[in-house]
Amino acid sequence: MISADGGTPQELPSADKTEGDPNWSPDGNSIVFWSSPAFPVSPIIRVNIVDLRTRVVSAVAASDGIFSPHWSPDGHYLAAIWGGTKH
Repeated sequence: MISADGGTPQELPSADKTEGDPNWSPDGNSIVFWSSPAFPVSPIIRVNIVDLRTRVVSAVAASDGIFSPHWSPDGHYLAAIWGGTKH
């Protein structure tokens, strides 16, 4: 992560080995993304949220097999694509 004004990049905490499709929360305090331990070899994909204030990564409950998460404009919901794999 780096400020839009430039500066020193900061590494964000990681959930798994492969991560993608990050999306900022409307309030700018969190990023939602999908992760997999070894995509595409592992069929396990889940949605995570990193809180930028605490730098804690949390898995979204019941999100196995879901990817491409995006916040609703009000920040109360997530929309994502279900890939058909549950673990």
